Amino acid sequence: MISPCFTAYRFVRLAFGGPNVTPACLETLGASTKIVPTETQFSNAPPLYYVVVGIPSLFLAGDAAVYTMRLVGDLVNAAIIALGISLLVRYYPRRTVLVGVLIALSPMVLFLMAVVSSSGLEIASGFATWCGALCIAEHPRVPRPLAAWTAVAAALLVLSRPTSPLDLVIICIVFALLVGWRGLRRRFHNPSLRPVWIPVVGVLVVAAVFLLIGGPPRLTGSPQAHPVDLLSNMRTTLGLTGTRLRQMVGDFGWLDTPVPLWVVVVWTTCLGGLTAAAIFLSAPCRRALPVLAVLILAMPLLLESPQINRVGTYWQGRYWLPVAVGFPLVAATVDWRARRGGRRERGAAGNERVAPALTLGLGLLLVAAQLASFQHALTRYETGLGTPPGTPVAWLPPGGNVPVEALFVVGALGILAMVLVMTSRPSRVQRHPEGLAARR
Repeated sequence: MISPCFTAYRFVRLAFGGPNVTPACLETLGASTKIVPTETQFSNAPPLYYVVVGIPSLFLAGDAAVYTMRLVGDLVNAAIIALGISLLVRYYPRRTVLVGVLIALSPMVLFLMAVVSSSGLEIASGFATWCGALCIAEHPRVPRPLAAWTAVAAALLVLSRPTSPLDLVIICIVFALLVGWRGLRRRFHNPSLRPVWIPVVGVLVVAAVFLLIGGPPRLTGSPQAHPVDLLSNMRTTLGLTGTRLRQMVGDFGWLDTPVPLWVVVVWTTCLGGLTAAAIFLSAPCRRALPVLAVLILAMPLLLESPQINRVGTYWQGRYWLPVAVGFPLVAATVDWRARRGGRRERGAAGNERVAPALTLGLGLLLVAAQLASFQHALTRYETGLGTPPGTPVAWLPPGGNVPVEALFVVGALGILAMVLVMTSRPSRVQRHPEGLAARR
């Protein structure tokens, strides 16, 4: 659990040092429901997320309010992730794209979806928007439900955080590269896409109004002791790229609880292998993936580097995740049989057997990494890391850790089972001759 006392604890530990243990101040949450005005870095964020998760705080207080707020946020984020997966299952012509889902849902994604943070909503809605966009790329005539639900996901994304419209712009750029200029022009002249872009334009106007009223994001931090020029700040930002990429896999708490190294190796290996195959087999992926990588790296250069002299380095890997979750999804759209040529029909049966087997092996590896990351974070909050055996437990989740761990195992295996079942069944969606799959 994360409570306000952790904030003070974090600053004290950074200032004076000390072991990485759980603070014994969780019981200080009061029972008052009185509203106290205060200015924070979230004060001018779009209110959508806080309106939804803040409802329980109107009639609950203390631990009950915090847990209920987290539960509401968890349910909303889980529903949005389920929406994205259902769009892929219903409208995408190949099941292998679900392998990208297993990689996209990294331990850090699940962690942020489970805490009280608008980043969780931003990441979940970014994931669903990517899923809808990839399905639209396969349908020159967009089915109305696909258009409507993609618009909902994109609207939630735009209204998640002040910089979220930039995430949507990047998704649109990658979508344009995937379908090509000719495909993009056809879709813009097709009325079936209007249920997507008309609501999204309206939501962008709403986000602009919030930005005009509240001003730019209020950044917190310490200014540079010795201010330098913009080019030096950009070098500083680029120098932190490796650490921030690791944060996207998992670095919990206040970025003081990184996942074990082997978990990072598993995730980067799976993503690297999938990316290499996509670039080798797919011309659209060769166009889109390098540009997406450059845009991801450019985001902190654009947003952080000009601010370093005023507030220091503030960028975190989680700010990348709404667009970064699209990287394995795009890479997984590759047609694994694209280079078989005349042997395609003869090898179809073998492919149907190999794909589920590879998915099972990959999925079990990723599930094991997820479980290890979850246990690592849970230990951090219960006793602190690096403590000797027998250390008294400072905090337990409601009901104890066993039910929570069991529920996580069931959920992880359930997602894997769903992916396995789907990949073993042929998709009922027909490839359109002008769709993305037909042009690889």
